[in-house]
Amino acid sequence: MRRSFFQVTGTGSLCVDHAGGESIAHRPGEIFEESPLNKSVVRALRTKRVRELDPREVRGLRMAAQAKADRAKVTAGPPPASVKTASKARAPKDDPIVILPDES
Repeated sequence: MRRSFFQVTGTGSLCVDHAGGESIAHRPGEIFEESPLNKSVVRALRTKRVRELDPREVRGLRMAAQAKADRAKVTAGPPPASVKTASKARAPKDDPIVILPDES
């Protein structure tokens, strides 16, 4: 079965009945993937509450998601060798505080 991407338009949320009996409320501007034969999607298309995304837009979304995943892989690694970490010798010591009696 062919699936397409849709974007919610308008001002209010849209409830879509997904496969498996799950109903999800999508906010305006949110993009979701569903079959164009889904009754909720057909009704929303008829009332212009959603729009079907172009294949060009879908490609752009997938490329952006891939770039984000690639950036997450790069930043998840250890710090570069040029970055110095604080040594334990320089860390402040937790010496006990001594309170002296007043001399009056």
